[in-house]
Amino acid sequence: MKMRGKGTRVRVVAAVAAATGALLIAVGVGSASAGDPGDAFYLAKSKNTFVSFMIGASSETVSKLGYTARKLPCDKGKKLSGMASSGLNTAPIQTNLSGDPYFEALYLPLDPGRGGISGKIDKTSVKGTLSLQATRKVDHKTVWCRSGNRKWTATQVPEDTWLAARKKQGYLEQLRARHGYQVESDN
Repeated sequence: MKMRGKGTRVRVVAAVAAATGALLIAVGVGSASAGDPGDAFYLAKSKNTFVSFMIGASSETVSKLGYTARKLPCDKGKKLSGMASSGLNTAPIQTNLSGDPYFEALYLPLDPGRGGISGKIDKTSVKGTLSLQATRKVDHKTVWCRSGNRKWTATQVPEDTWLAARKKQGYLEQLRARHGYQVESDN
């Protein structure tokens, strides 16, 4: 084995450090993208209901699932201003007996009584139901607030439209905080 001088060793270490830095940049440190090539971004918006998610290129999971139900009527005539998921939920895509792909996700996995979301996936859209329930105290009594079965239809949208809608709902800040996603401009 041939011995190399100290100058050669320094150049090798510098080359490795430069290559590692280039690799980190190429992998996406600071990237504005929320997904990978081939991912599909879906969005459903109405006055009091919002649903957004991604379906990965592999079509095995629904990810970054975020949903909000506003103005939930409660017992005793009151209203709950809203309920929202974290925007980071993941649900496996399953197949029903007819061979149709669908997903389901509970609002609280350990408490199915709080409701959740489901969607049937077809070629051009995803149609589903959002049903959430919560309790709140009114005059020192516990009352239930329910969204009812809210129907929604999500269509595929460009990633920048999806990111902007999620930012407006507050999900983008959660993505940043939990996963370090960066957005080039906050306009």
